[in-house]
This record gives sequence, C-alpha cells and structure tokens, in this order.
Amino acid sequence: MTIIKKYFAFFKLSFIRGTTYKGEVWWGFIVSFIVILFNYYLWKSIFSNNHSINDYGFIEIVNYFIIVRIVVSFTTNYFDRVLEKEIKNGLISNRLLRPTSLFVEGFCTNFGLSLWRLLISTLPILITGTIFVELNFELSGVNIFIFIFMLFVSFLFHYTISYIIGLLTYWTKSTGGLRHIKSLTISVVGGGLIPLTFFPDSIYKVFMLLPFKYFIYYPVKVLQGSFGLNELVDNIPLMSLWLAFLLVICFILDLLSKRKQILFGG
Repeated sequence: MTIIKKYFAFFKLSFIRGTTYKGEVWWGFIVSFIVILFNYYLWKSIFSNNHSINDYGFIEIVNYFIIVRIVVSFTTNYFDRVLEKEIKNGLISNRLLRPTSLFVEGFCTNFGLSLWRLLISTLPILITGTIFVELNFELSGVNIFIFIFMLFVSFLFHYTISYIIGLLTYWTKSTGGLRHIKSLTISVVGGGLIPLTFFPDSIYKVFMLLPFKYFIYYPVKVLQGSFGLNELVDNIPLMSLWLAFLLVICFILDLLSKRKQILFGG
C-alpha cells in the first residue's frame, strides 16, 4: 500500500500541476478549431467527386479526425525530451537516487498530465466538431469500456517508446532525430494522418503486424463502431507480445544506463 501511495503521489502532483495551466483550455479551443477546420475543407474537397472512399463517407472521415484529436490529446507525451535534458545536465542523478523506479515514476507523472489534457481537450474538440458536422460516435456501454482500455494501451505504448528514446541519450548524445522519426511514424503508421485502410493492401498488411495501429487507429475505430469486443480479443496476443518486447527493452536499457559512469553535465 505504501508503494501505491508513493507512486500515486507523482500522478496526483502532475495532475494538479496541469490544472494551473488554465490558458491551455483556450489554446485547446483554438488548436482544435484550426485542425478540424483544415480537415473539414480538405476532405470536403476530396469528397467533392466521391460519395465514399474505402468505406468512409465525408461525415465519417471528419468524425474520424475529431476522434483522432481526442486520442492524441491523451496519449501523446514528451518524456523522451525530459530524459534527454536531465541526462545532459546531470539532473537525472537526482531521479536515480530516489527509492523509486524511474520507469514507474515517469509513467505516473505523465499519466497524470495526460489525463488532465484529455479532460480539458475533449469538450473543446467536441464543441468545435459540432460546428462543422454531426458527431456520430458509438457510445454503448461495452464500447466506452473498450475505448478507455484502448486509450490506456495507446498511452502505454507511446510512453514505453518515449522512455526508450529518452534513455538512448546516454549513447546518442541527442535524440532529436529519433523523436522526429517517432512522431512521423505514429502519424503515418498509427493512423493519425489518414485511416490505414487508405493504404494499398500490401502496405496495410505490414502495418497490421506493427504496434503503431494501437496508438491512434484502433482507439478511433472503437468509437466509430468498427472495433468491438471480438476484435479486441483477437488482438490481445499480438498486443501483449509487442508490449512485452518493449518493456524488456526498457528493462535492459535501465540496467545499461545505470552502469554508465559518466552522466552528461554531471
């Protein structure tokens, strides 16, 4: 129980810290309005001569990107940047001296921040979305449960990759390039740029073997009613395998980084 309280304190502190940034609410409205406005007119132009593309109509595709905004607001984290900065200036030693796991501490801290972002972003996104189209989400009890679960899975995947990239600072000196590759890969292969079914079948089949579909594409499909309990059960083996693989890499890098005798800037 003491361990739970200890890590819950990191979650609570980061969540409370997030509430101090009230300007983010207005910024969320502005960003959501611009992004949804862009997608609305972009896809309106694309659908001007088409009623449907890969089983998506105009209303469905705009709804797709509205849900993408909701998912991204929660799952995105920048712990890789935090780790790089602290490793370079030597402040990472303060974290390592604490009687806590760096991985779990970072997870709880980022989870608190992400939950706050989700809470302050969802309403602006939904309000902005209703200005342009009729919202059409599948909100049955089971679907809400699956969506929450997939959001958590998406966050966990994103966090583990950010953690890995952050620790690689010990060997690469700078992870800026890796962070850009991560963002681009999640956007394209994760379904943030376009639905994955828009890609040719051969590419789509390759993407289905990778973990990035869990970042954005599948959580969005849940609220669009095309990813239910059966699909979740079918995906658990591959999902678990990828998570286990990434967690093992995190564990190995943890051990190797602690053996480093020189801390950057320290």
